[in-house]
Amino acid sequence: MENCSLYTVLDEPFHGLQDLLGIEGINKMEQRQVEQRTEAVRRSCGVCSVCGKPLSEGQSQYAHKIPQKEMFIRKYGTWVIDHTLDGEMVCSLECNASVDVGSSYGNHLDVISDILIFEFQKMWGIEGLGKLSDKLIQKMRERGIN
Repeated sequence: MENCSLYTVLDEPFHGLQDLLGIEGINKMEQRQVEQRTEAVRRSCGVCSVCGKPLSEGQSQYAHKIPQKEMFIRKYGTWVIDHTLDGEMVCSLECNASVDVGSSYGNHLDVISDILIFEFQKMWGIEGLGKLSDKLIQKMRERGIN
């Protein structure tokens, strides 16, 4: 999606996000929240990741896949819950609700695996995915799983 027309507008994160959230919304956020949302807008090319409608000022919101609840923060840590791949930019409360993967541990593991793959690739490139795969296979063998 990096070829979308909005992508170049968002090369300057503050102003790209400011166009969608307004200056008041930006001023209330911590730096990590600005980065999360900017990356989510880049991934979606400025449209709702659920329905495809254009994101517009005042209506856009950041929807967490794994709910940002205390029990999940304790269980997975802020590294997962605050990771940019745990959220999507959406246009409405209805779309926000559909991003939530619920409390299914399997669905949570799916999101977490996307985060691990992303981080291993970011750290070591394509070789990082091989390292992650080797590590998983090694752990399975250590536990007697073939």
